[in-house]
Amino acid sequence: MLNDVTIRMYCTGFGDCFLLTFRHPDKTTRMLIDFGVRGGQAEHMQAIARHLHEDGLDRQPLDYLVITHEHEDHISGFRQAKDIIDQLSIRELWLGWTERPDYDPAKDWRQYKDQTRATLQAAFQLLPPEQREELGLNSQGTRNLLSELFRFERDVDATDEPDQRKHHANPIYDRLIGQAEKTRYFMPGEFCSDIPGVRIYVLGPPPIEYIRRGESHVHGELYIGADYIADTYSFGRAFDSATTFAEYVSKAPFDQEYIVPVRLEPGSDYQRLSPKLFNGNSNSYERSLLERRFQQMKGGGRDSSVLHQYFDDENDWRRIDTDWRNSAESLALKLNQYTNNTSLVLAIELIETGEVLFFPGDAQYGVWSAWDDDFTNASNNPQYKRQFVWRVPGNKKGKKRTVTPETLLEKTVFYKVGHHGSHNATPKRTGLQKMTSPKLCALIPVDAQTARRYRWNDIPYQNLLDAFANIPTDSRRQAPVRFLRADDLTLPQNWPEEDELIKSKLKVSLQVDVPVDDRTINYVDLTITPPRDASA
Repeated sequence: MLNDVTIRMYCTGFGDCFLLTFRHPDKTTRMLIDFGVRGGQAEHMQAIARHLHEDGLDRQPLDYLVITHEHEDHISGFRQAKDIIDQLSIRELWLGWTERPDYDPAKDWRQYKDQTRATLQAAFQLLPPEQREELGLNSQGTRNLLSELFRFERDVDATDEPDQRKHHANPIYDRLIGQAEKTRYFMPGEFCSDIPGVRIYVLGPPPIEYIRRGESHVHGELYIGADYIADTYSFGRAFDSATTFAEYVSKAPFDQEYIVPVRLEPGSDYQRLSPKLFNGNSNSYERSLLERRFQQMKGGGRDSSVLHQYFDDENDWRRIDTDWRNSAESLALKLNQYTNNTSLVLAIELIETGEVLFFPGDAQYGVWSAWDDDFTNASNNPQYKRQFVWRVPGNKKGKKRTVTPETLLEKTVFYKVGHHGSHNATPKRTGLQKMTSPKLCALIPVDAQTARRYRWNDIPYQNLLDAFANIPTDSRRQAPVRFLRADDLTLPQNWPEEDELIKSKLKVSLQVDVPVDDRTINYVDLTITPPRDASA
């Protein structure tokens, strides 16, 4: 039996940290989902960790630690407050299948991810500052993307980088795996009933083809796989694997006489002259000097007209120079999206009422479409075996009922808004329109000020906030979604401190400027209390 459950959102900034407390007649079960923030704030995260510790985790173990995915804004606190986190006793660590060390598809995913990160890092480092600026690689937006992917940020330890040679899990994960009594890697379609009065359905990470599925656009769905990466970035990978330009020459995928030097070693003629060449400011002497040095590097003694032809003004329209790196930001966006799609997605059902608490991590379009495809395939083909379907005890003795993503979304009364309220993490048709409860409430872990500092000006996405605030004409939901933002803990007029859900009671408690040592923190508690005579 479950007395009540409290969902606590700690306001970390631009990051996720949710503590769930399930109270039973004879015990309390606690689950922490993520602990991170974007943009530093180590002292703030340490204060939150101390509050967690002093609020009961110093006296009893943390029953479940859930890490949805490895982005900084979900895991940084485990490093920033390491000394405090190390004092916790963790019974179970939950991760998605993508982190499972002995699972071949997971190994393939990590290898793909690490190689792509290495390619992006090479693309950034190949050029001197002048050319980075010219290509837009020095723009704040691009640097933010790249730092998210391969940790250029000053506040992230180099020791938290995965071992790219062995494709191991993130070292933060490694430490927590060693700290936890047990680690579980969940597959889509799994089910957990370890917490009394609660059923937990696993809806993600989805199969790999959905992790790599793009957003839905007017021209259809976009798919980009490893073959695209290999074709587009073979140059970058060759550069990444070569420590000198001479070594690159030996690894290049075409005849040596057609190589124009781009990898620039410090102090070399190439480094000094290349900006002039690519900017069209070099003279004939400089071009001749570069060609002679180029021939020496190649080890050839014969004259070549390749460079003269390449840099001839008449051939300006044919030169690609460093244009292939213009796709770096697009590739960074894709890898960022794919990592979001590896989120461990949990639907937590309160057995007595059937009400659902939905935690999607940062899952984007690909994850939600996996559930929709599963439904569509089953509707069109009676022989199709659904991946996302569960048979659980019903409200009559001996009877069972069927649970699907559709039924879980219909009964969702709490929604942790994905990806800080971005445009690409709460789909319309396959997501919000299926959450039909008139008592639906949501928490958005966002800090718009931080988002603007990183040039993410559309987070939170205004159209999504408008969809929450209004009753849509194309939805069965007959009331607005009541929501709170972490950067604005002001209770909306349509959200009383005490209210009813479908069957349960809901109480909201806003905690602002809570002192923790010499700092203050903010958090919000939503407490859901099922009626004692409820039936699912």
